Amino acid sequence: MSGAGWLVRGQVPGRDVSLRPVFSIGEKTYDVADVIVAAMVRGDWTALEERVRQGLECLRHLEDTGEDHPDPEIEEAAREFRQTRNLLTAQETEDWLERAGLTFDEWADFIERSTLSGIHAATTDALSPESAFDWDEIRQKTYVEAVCSGDLERFAHLLAGRAAVCQRAIEEGRVETLGPPQAESTQASEECATAVGSLLGIGMSPDAIATRVSELSQLDARFHAYTRDSVTAAAVRAQIEAHRVEWTRVDWHCLALSAESIAREAVLCLREDGATLADVAAKARVPAREETLLLESVDEAIRAALLASNPGDVLGPLPLPQGFRVALLVSKAPPAEDDGSVRRRAEEEVVANLVDREKRKRVRWHATF
Repeated sequence: MSGAGWLVRGQVPGRDVSLRPVFSIGEKTYDVADVIVAAMVRGDWTALEERVRQGLECLRHLEDTGEDHPDPEIEEAAREFRQTRNLLTAQETEDWLERAGLTFDEWADFIERSTLSGIHAATTDALSPESAFDWDEIRQKTYVEAVCSGDLERFAHLLAGRAAVCQRAIEEGRVETLGPPQAESTQASEECATAVGSLLGIGMSPDAIATRVSELSQLDARFHAYTRDSVTAAAVRAQIEAHRVEWTRVDWHCLALSAESIAREAVLCLREDGATLADVAAKARVPAREETLLLESVDEAIRAALLASNPGDVLGPLPLPQGFRVALLVSKAPPAEDDGSVRRRAEEEVVANLVDREKRKRVRWHATF
């Protein structure tokens, strides 16, 4: 619950967005604070805090080393941010910031911080220890990170889906049997209330926050209990059958070659001359790679070629973003229920489909980020 302290200090002065409605289900309306507290309950907020910490470390590194400030990259990141959100004029950008409860300086700070984090991503292992940072400053910036990164909108959809499924549970009369242990709920409430502190500036008492934590913890537990019951053997088999082609697993040995003419010659050597893939790789001076993939990960042309092939067949030339691939098909296996990874994927699809149906059926949106 380390991120709960943000709820006091992360507000834009004079503009409290915490109580702004985000969506409704039935008679219940969920606001920004609910979205944030739910993310804390799930443990998702911590990753945002860590991302802010890494960005601040990158800024500190720039100051300490005297490296040139990457102004062109930052300007390009700002332009891409605005284009992605269709903020084509200064007024549209100002309106978006107003709706989000952000200042221009906070947005600009996010752009700079995230750009530097991308540039210095390879050096994040050398970050300063957590004790070297002011966590109040980190928490103040975490709301900005959540909005500008798109994570707050993702958190809103995640909460909306879970709340919609729980509403179905209520209608089916399964609420009492799906609640979490009272001790677990009480502990989560106490942790959040302790982290939040006085809550000055948003008009909510620690007891009110503790109540939200308790309610959202129960919602999360009910969601998981209900979806566990929904993942039946029949539902899993139906998903596996529905994705029989996409989840087919392929093992092949392949070469990546620079030109189509070289790839065609390699195919001829394999098919007509009886050469091995290792022989062709040595002649072309490229490594032979062993790869395992699912048919859903390849484009339509390659998928069609694989579906029409049998183990031992030579495929190619297959186009790559740069160059061409020649491959020897080793094995091809349709998805099976006794394959643990396939079963987990099918179970996830069952839950995702349930959430999507209930969310489309029940959720009324009031705000986006």
